[in-house]
Amino acid sequence: MRKYIVNDKMVLVDICGTGALVATKAARKDCPYVIPFNDVAVSFWKLMEQEADFEDIVRAVTEEYEVDEALVRKDLAGFMEDLARRNCIRFV
Repeated sequence: MRKYIVNDKMVLVDICGTGALVATKAARKDCPYVIPFNDVAVSFWKLMEQEADFEDIVRAVTEEYEVDEALVRKDLAGFMEDLARRNCIRFV
């Protein structure tokens, strides 16, 4: 998978126990204002903020949730593509 850079103008917040990615004022013209996240997406994003590479994220989430690695790999790739379309990350 390609390397990526997260948009540092997006902030992960907890809203009543649910994760959401929120655009700061500086990002509002380029990104959706709020993107709701499930628990797995929160895990993906936190690892991405730490600049973990794709394989490290797959391993960590596979272990954390005790799920099939192939499923995590597919979900992470789709998640990253979606975030790139929304200008929340960019591939380099």
